Amino acid sequence: MLEIVQKKTLLHGTLDVWIIEASHLPDMNVVSQKFKQCFATLFVCGNPFAKAKAKVKDNTQGHGPKGITSDPYAAVILAGARVARTQVIKNDKNPKWNEHFSIPVAHYVKDVQITIKTDDMIGAPVIGDVNIPVEEIIDGQILEGWYAIENKSRKHPIHAQLHLRMVFHPAEKNALYQQGVEGEHLYAVPNAYFPCRIGGNITLYQDAHIMDGSLPEIALENGEKYYHRQAWEDLCTAILDAHHMVYITGWSIFTKVKLLRDTTRDFPEGGDLMLGDLLKRKSAEGVRVLVLAWDDKTSHSSPFLKTVYLFPTAHDQSKSLTAHLYA
Repeated sequence: MLEIVQKKTLLHGTLDVWIIEASHLPDMNVVSQKFKQCFATLFVCGNPFAKAKAKVKDNTQGHGPKGITSDPYAAVILAGARVARTQVIKNDKNPKWNEHFSIPVAHYVKDVQITIKTDDMIGAPVIGDVNIPVEEIIDGQILEGWYAIENKSRKHPIHAQLHLRMVFHPAEKNALYQQGVEGEHLYAVPNAYFPCRIGGNITLYQDAHIMDGSLPEIALENGEKYYHRQAWEDLCTAILDAHHMVYITGWSIFTKVKLLRDTTRDFPEGGDLMLGDLLKRKSAEGVRVLVLAWDDKTSHSSPFLKTVYLFPTAHDQSKSLTAHLYA
């Protein structure tokens, strides 16, 4: 992890991205084309008189059916994670999005990637990418212009372009992050869905695990500094210290993950166990363990896949472990 951090630059602040328009995008709706060609063939077979007319029309125009073009959209990618996405523009090789995204960032990156895809009937084929080196925006300079969209996997280069504007605002220069929560207007977390309220308590994490010293110091009120906490380490500690109940909810819960991975630290007893084994251990101690996992019917309707137990051997090893899967 240290090698990955050393080769990249930390973007810590707010990244404003305007995705304006694109031009000369190639046609990537391959599946849609095949379906339309198939239906066109069936229609011609059903009407033999239309066959001759179709041939005459094709000879005079010299090109295929109309209306079969890409349905493009653009996505902002940081360190492999999609942080913003435009709407889909139907049947347009020269889409105009004119969308603005204000993205809070704390990512180690080499560049900001704008990926152009098409919303096909099956999947989302990649049209191409625009990569902006982080050195061009790290100091807060405004970047704007037309940039070539590249796709190295294609045999022939494409001549498409993307018009965008981008500016990065470092966190240390943002007054909202320097003043803290004070005054009548609570602006500690701008653009939040719920307003900031007095008396609440929340723990914020950058990632599941971060290395000590890898994130910059954040100044708080009265000369205090924000302490970066370890999400998985806190989760492991909470499970180990539980006396009555452990209640876990999640979209996807992988029982073979290890919460503590930093080999430079001393693990507490049981801290080196995988999540599933750790929960079974707590269950054996008499702690009530409840797991609420999202189990959408559409995610396991295949006759070859069936969700039976979250913990395959939990019933055999400990009857007090209760795992609930709700559809």
